Amino acid sequence: MSIKYFYILIVTVCMCVSLSACSGYEETIKIDDKEFANMLVITKIVDNHPTEDSDVFIKDKQKIKEVLSMVEGVQVQSIENEQSMSKMKSGTVYMFGFFKDSETKTQKGEYAFAILENGTIIFNYDNIGDTNTPAVTTKKQKELLNKIKQELNI
Repeated sequence: MSIKYFYILIVTVCMCVSLSACSGYEETIKIDDKEFANMLVITKIVDNHPTEDSDVFIKDKQKIKEVLSMVEGVQVQSIENEQSMSKMKSGTVYMFGFFKDSETKTQKGEYAFAILENGTIIFNYDNIGDTNTPAVTTKKQKELLNKIKQELNI
């Protein structure tokens, strides 16, 4: 009798490990300091190519803070770099880069994420200034994308 229960326990543990390995580690996006950025640059990319005059520069600190607040709280799971790159290769993607200074050509942004036209959000940063394993939303956020586009007139 105890061998049967041991076998069931082993099978259950193996199934749980397999499922969690497939789904990645889930967490909630939290941005503690929403006032770090003085500029937000949005680039619209279609089929892996930036569109003409696609860069939009936002220097309104309140709008920048609102965008960061809008994405805070979404559920994400980790994905491999290759997966995140392949998701962004086709279709329309909006790249959001947050910068401390107003000069973007000479510096790397402190925070960034991409929103695909279907509402999938890919985060490249674990925290401000800390690139790590990319994460993707567990649910599509199409309505959130529409709200951001409306707020920023893009």
